[in-house]
Amino acid sequence: MSTEMVSNRAWGWIAIALGALIVTSLWFRLGALPLYEPDEARYAEVSREMNETGQFLIPQLNYEPRIKKPALFQWLVAGSQRLFNSFDAASRVPSVLAGLLMLLTLGWAGRRVLPSLSAVAGLIAIQGTMILFWMMARMAMVDLWMAWCVALALLLLYGWERQRERRVLFWLAGLAMALGFNFKGPIALAIPLVGFWLYAAWRGEAGTLWRAAPWIRWFLVVVLLSIPWFVAVIWRQGHEASNYFLGNELMGRFLGGGESRARGLFYYVGVVPLVIIPWTGLFLVGIGQVIRDLRAAGFRAWAIAHPWDSFLLCWGMGGALFLSLGSAKMIQYSLPLIPGLALFVAHTVNRKSPIPERQALGWGVIVLAGVAMGVVGLARLGLLKGAILLSTCGVILLILTVLPLFSLRWRSLRGVIGTALITLVVYQGAQLSLPDLPNLWKTRRDFGRLAKPYIRPGVKLLTHGPVPSSVLTEVRAPVTEIDPWESITAFSGAEPVMLLGRCPEIRHLQTIMGMPPYRAMGIEVVTIDAGNGKYAFAFNHAYVARFGLPAGEPLY
Repeated sequence: MSTEMVSNRAWGWIAIALGALIVTSLWFRLGALPLYEPDEARYAEVSREMNETGQFLIPQLNYEPRIKKPALFQWLVAGSQRLFNSFDAASRVPSVLAGLLMLLTLGWAGRRVLPSLSAVAGLIAIQGTMILFWMMARMAMVDLWMAWCVALALLLLYGWERQRERRVLFWLAGLAMALGFNFKGPIALAIPLVGFWLYAAWRGEAGTLWRAAPWIRWFLVVVLLSIPWFVAVIWRQGHEASNYFLGNELMGRFLGGGESRARGLFYYVGVVPLVIIPWTGLFLVGIGQVIRDLRAAGFRAWAIAHPWDSFLLCWGMGGALFLSLGSAKMIQYSLPLIPGLALFVAHTVNRKSPIPERQALGWGVIVLAGVAMGVVGLARLGLLKGAILLSTCGVILLILTVLPLFSLRWRSLRGVIGTALITLVVYQGAQLSLPDLPNLWKTRRDFGRLAKPYIRPGVKLLTHGPVPSSVLTEVRAPVTEIDPWESITAFSGAEPVMLLGRCPEIRHLQTIMGMPPYRAMGIEVVTIDAGNGKYAFAFNHAYVARFGLPAGEPLY
């Protein structure tokens, strides 16, 4: 057996080991942080209510229908919650699975477009440590599943374009898009089609590719596979659901987006370099090389001579262009662009330097051990806590991002794998700091846990504002949002009432009820501090008469 064959086989095992290490880092301490409010907690609570009520067709939040997203991801989370004991970790397991599928898909694609298994190992290291990918693969959110479907569809379309006799790839791409539609809606159809046809137009092959396959029949099949859940919901919910899907979710999100998600036209120009940290430097190096090549060879001639490069650029540009047209913009919306950018960076590394020998991991392992020992040692000594630890991790990431711009040595595979290993340690270090930063990692789980002991059968739960999903997870009962003045009617009735709110809200209610007109009505309000100085509860006379005076410190 030749040395080259042995080396290639060894790199295959290295690629597998890197993938396993990345998935392990995603799984490690998966339930250590509480579910992030509002997004993670909302997805997890909807699935919990599915399991509790047995209503799986129409998702519910606070025991009311919530049909903003297709139910497929909620079904995965509900199934995971049944399999695993830890609620927080179980809600995130499907996202870890999506991360694994993304790594496998890119490994499969890289094996076909990159020259060796060593380059595939670099690709896995790059994809697995891009900051947005790593974060979203540990969060109970649907975005990574949709991104995987988009990546799979685009790679299959490219494979069909290069081998047009393999029509099965064409149809499988449609199936991947339909699956993505059932995760997050029409965006899973739009991004692959925009990126692929931009690529076809750039190479001057749009007409040829249109005639090479039954696109209209294909699109109709994709749509038919995409809409069964929507049709079932409309059949159950009626005209209201159809107006909601077409008006609010389809047109409203694209044209309106709401003030909280409205961003400028060039929002993703600034976002993309951030979401691919620590590989921003290598990405910029690759873009600079492409610009120089385009000037030398010509726009169309370069695309024809470099189909893979032009395809990856259209993947990123086409997706970013489509996302930029809508008014609603968020960082995680750029997730479908990440696989294409990872492939582009991996191709840049392969193009700029030769692949080193099997011993390339030595440098990375040594640095990994040093950084790990330093971070763990300082954390144990209590020298790195909260913002200090998070800032330290940020500085290290910035160094890893900028350094490749100044050293050709870091463009080699040795530098790529070493950077990836250090980055995984940094991510875990950053995670240790988040519990000490409640303003950054938001959760209301503690409020729900404090309320739970006071909830009795037959008690009506009220709140003056939107109820956090993490509170619903703990109280496991519907909470009604009412106007503060409506509390007067609720507290004067014969039904036991418990109001959940912030301390200022409860004090305000207590002040109002103490005014002569309401005091003359005999409305009794018992208020106690929730125990953390932020939240409080109020109980009416009917509650006290039936269940007794609640234990706790009075709120004055």
